[in-house]
Formats: sequence, structure tokens, C-alpha cells
Amino acid sequence: MTLGNVWLRKRKDGLRYGLLVMLVIIQLIVFSGRAMAISANVTQLVFTTPPQTTSQNALASFTVELRRTGGQSEPLDQTGATLSLRTTSSTGQFAENDNSSWAFAPTYDYSVGVATKSFVYKDTTAGSFTITAKVTGGGLQSDVEAIQTINVAGVNMPTNGMPNRAYQNHNSTDFSWSKVTDATSYEMRMAQDTSALNIAPPISVITNSLYRDNLSEGQWYWQVRTLNGTDVSSWSDVWSFVIDTRMPVISTSIQDRRTVSGLQSLDMSTGEELHPNRYDIQIKATDGTVVAEGSRDNDSSASYIFTWDTTQVTNGVYTIVFSAVDAAQNEAAPLQRTITVANTPSPPQVPAPTMTIAGSDGVNVNGLVSAVDATFTVDIDGVARPDVAPTTDTQLQDGMYMWTFTLPKDIQDGYLHKISITAHANGRDSETQQITVTANNAPVIMRTNDPLLEQLSVSLSQPFTPLSTTSSVAPVPVLATPEMQSNQKVSDIHVSPSNDQSDVFVATPTESGWKLFGVLWYWWGLAVLVIFIGGYVTRRFGYSYSTLDT
Repeated sequence: MTLGNVWLRKRKDGLRYGLLVMLVIIQLIVFSGRAMAISANVTQLVFTTPPQTTSQNALASFTVELRRTGGQSEPLDQTGATLSLRTTSSTGQFAENDNSSWAFAPTYDYSVGVATKSFVYKDTTAGSFTITAKVTGGGLQSDVEAIQTINVAGVNMPTNGMPNRAYQNHNSTDFSWSKVTDATSYEMRMAQDTSALNIAPPISVITNSLYRDNLSEGQWYWQVRTLNGTDVSSWSDVWSFVIDTRMPVISTSIQDRRTVSGLQSLDMSTGEELHPNRYDIQIKATDGTVVAEGSRDNDSSASYIFTWDTTQVTNGVYTIVFSAVDAAQNEAAPLQRTITVANTPSPPQVPAPTMTIAGSDGVNVNGLVSAVDATFTVDIDGVARPDVAPTTDTQLQDGMYMWTFTLPKDIQDGYLHKISITAHANGRDSETQQITVTANNAPVIMRTNDPLLEQLSVSLSQPFTPLSTTSSVAPVPVLATPEMQSNQKVSDIHVSPSNDQSDVFVATPTESGWKLFGVLWYWWGLAVLVIFIGGYVTRRFGYSYSTLDT
């Protein structure tokens, strides 16, 4: 057997294996398409049970079914499908047929190979409600949904119970609630603890009101329900009220007949923390005139503090009156304290100095200040500079003096610097003023190997210009240079004027001859690689071709 025959046999075996793999792939595609087609047949979800009428707390059974477009039942062929149930009633609950677990908005698994799903529903509220069932997942092209109404017959529970969260200063109460149509009677229960409310004996009444007296102090909770023959509604919401017949007692830490000055914190408390109180504090002069007062309403805390500035009244005798009323309208007996105000007159306060910054010429910074003996705090680029001391000079106008200082030599020329200045005089500080300046207090000379750049010596020192509203500072020439690379020679830079102003020169790197050399080196290496690969292919496959030809 020649080498050519061996090569041909390997070609045939490879072709067989390739055809086998293609057949397996085609079968998988067909099977997947069939599975997807089955799930795609489901287009709707319907209730197979008709709309129902049930009673409160009674069980109603429902069944939903997956169907094709034509109405035929269609089971699911894939896992992952779920059935979610919702109702428009706030008290309606669902469970599966075993009734083991009730939920307001459950989600159940939809088994593979079945088209129907059953569940039960119950509600404690009478009325007409909507039930929505939705199936998702399981290979469905889109979610399917079904809606059905259910009518829950029965007696509605009472609403709008009164009193609700009210405070009363008497031991008798009139209970009332909304009247329910067709109600034959009502039952009411009450207790002073919510846990005891469920076991409290119900009180039967004919009308929608009830009077009770001799009730104990404290908080009460109560409920009502409706009766109509054998039908009984659910218990209503829990309502509550507070009975409080005790008068609040005021106390304060302010001592009677004391001398005070400045700010005074006047405190008071009643000790009643269970419900809101109203606090009032009045300060009266000897003639009864109210000179200051404070109050706070609907405060659940047991104390109140009012800050009184005694410097706002003349020295003398004053009376502080404390009063309080609790939420049950029980008024406390007023409490009074007599005090003497004795404030020492304070000297007039010297105004803070005012300061402005006029500008900078790159060498000096100047401005105006309202005190000839002012001192200054200077901050340059966020660093405090106690060595920089502005001095005041000639008075320019009433109360205003000129100040100036020279930029320090250690800040970099030709760059912007942020300067903050604050003036101090008579123990007070002015508002901090800021200015951004370009330092020009030394000539800038670039040293290079280029004779042209050696001649570029730009002097940035400018004469100081006195303050004037019409004077202007001459523009400062700036030498702009691009960022130089670490290995770039200075001699590879040429200088040319910029386009926007004649005093600015821009230095740009020149193109080096090394770039051309690198390009040639790249193409030469690529040619050698192509020749090498061609020779290898010729040596590797050339013999096989010649053998096949024999």
C-alpha cells in the first residue's frame, strides 16, 4: 500500500466520522424544536369552574386549565412553570386542595404533563371580588392569564368606631359605630389589654351605640361585629381611647427669688409621658406686661425648656408663670417664680475690619483695608505664609488705607497661585479674600543647546502700578513648552510664535530620523518571516504531493 492510499483511507474515515456527528446534531435540533413546539401550543389559561357565590369564611373551589388556541387541553412538556393567584379583596386567601396552608397571594408549581390546576378560596369580607390566575415559565412563549369574579355574601362588619384614640377626663364613654344595612343586632367587646380582647365576653346591643360608665383609668381597646340571623360578620378593627382624670403637676429647677443675667434656660415638666401635653411659660413685668413667652403643643415628652435672653429687658424684678394642659384637657395648677434680672452693660462692639484686593502685577499684590494698624494672615496655595507680611500705607479715603506685599521668591514664576488674605484689627477678623495671580518676580531663561533658544530671555519683571480704576497691567510674555519625554534631547526642540499672541512662543519636538529606521526594520523582519514559513511548508508537504502523483 502506497503512502497515497494511506492518505486516501484516512480521508474516508474522517468523512464517515463527520457525517455521524452531523446526524447527531440534526437529531438534537429536531428534538429541541419538537419540545419547543409543544410548549408553544399553549396559548391560553381558562377557568373551568363558573363564577361562584359563597358565604363569608366558606370554601370555594376553582380549577384552571391550559389550552391551545382551538380550545383543546394542552399539558406542559417542560418543568419550571408556576401558577400565581391574586384577589382584589384585602381579606381573601388561597390554598391548594389539601387546605394545609393559606396565603393572600401564593405561587404554586405547575406539574409537567398536566393541563389543569385546582385551588380553594375563602374570604371574611362580603362583596364582589376578582380572582386572577397567571401561569409563567415552563417553556411558554408568553405568560397566560385568566380572570374570574366571586361574590361573597354575608354581613358587613361595622366601621368608623368612635371614640378612636381619644383622651377623656371622665369615666363614662359613649361608644358608636357605622350602621350596617339589614343588621338585626351587634356585639361589642372591650378590654384594657389587646391580648385580653379575644377572650372578653361580648356585649349584645340592638342599635349601633352603647353607653358605659365607671370605667377605670388608662387605655381601653374595643371591637364590634354585626349579626343578621345566622350570619355573623368578622370583628371590626381594634379601636382605642384613654381615660385620664388626673391633673398634671408642674415642677421646675428654677429657684424662687434668684438673680439672673444673660441667657437663662427655663425648664418645666409634668411627669405625664403617655400622651401629648401643652406647655406654656410667660415672663411678666411688675405691671403684668408679658415681656417674653414660649409654648409647645402636642409634645409627647414629659418636659419642656424655654431659653430666655434677659439682655432684651431692663434690669428689675420679673415673674415667671408655668402652666400646662394635658391631652384630656386636665389643667395643671400654675407655678410661679420671682427673679431679679441684673445684667452688666457691655461696651459697644468694634466693627470687624473690611478689606478688598485690588489686584496684582505679578510682583506685588495690593488692596484696601479699613484700619491703618491692621495685621494680615496670608495663605499661598493652601499653605500659611507667616513670612509674608503686607503693610498698610497712605490713606486713600475716609477710613480706608492701601496695603501691599511682594510675592515671595520661592514660589514658581510663570504659574498661577491661589492667595487668601485675612485682615485683623481691634480683635476682630475681616472676611477672607482670595485672588489668583501669576508670579513674575524673576526673569525666565531657558538653557538649551540651540543658539536660537539661548537668545530667548524674557524678562517678566514689571514696574508696580499704583491703584487706579483706569490703570491696566501690561501683559506678561509667557514661554509655553510641551511636556518633554525622559529621553528627548533639548536640541530636538524648535521654537515658534503661537497663533493667538505674538508674545507667546511654543516649543514642539521635531520628528526624529529614528522613526524611519523603525519602519524599515519592521518590514524587513516581516519579509524574513514569510520566507521562513514558505520554506517550511515546501519541505513538509512537498514529498506527500510527489508521492500521490506516482
